[in-house]
Amino acid sequence: MRVAVVGHVEWIRFARVDRVPATGQIAHAFDDWQQAGGGGGVEAVQLALLADEAHLFTVLGNDELGRRACEELESRGVVVHAAPDERPQRWAFTQVDDHGERTITTVGPKLRPRGHDEQLPWHELASMDVVFFVA
Repeated sequence: MRVAVVGHVEWIRFARVDRVPATGQIAHAFDDWQQAGGGGGVEAVQLALLADEAHLFTVLGNDELGRRACEELESRGVVVHAAPDERPQRWAFTQVDDHGERTITTVGPKLRPRGHDEQLPWHELASMDVVFFVA
């Protein structure tokens, strides 16, 4: 089965905390990691796990975080079709508490694929069995 996702990617910096702090409080992280995320990135990775490969049509910043996101997604079975954007890659800081609840703060504009992005091989969508569109 050929599957594709059309959507955005963010570089996520995670911190595991006992609890998300209330206004004015401080939380101390006991674990942290980074990885590609965002609606398009997450869906593409999950579909790649199910279908052995997924195509992602997206826009990535033409910077280190954009390149890191692309490399990580490709290492997880995603075929990345990315139009470059001169703006920095959008990133997010996410706190995850002991109950798995998360609080997300995004930084920068959402880089979204658009029909007029000529660098994207839109014609390939016609050969897909499934195309998932995400904000």
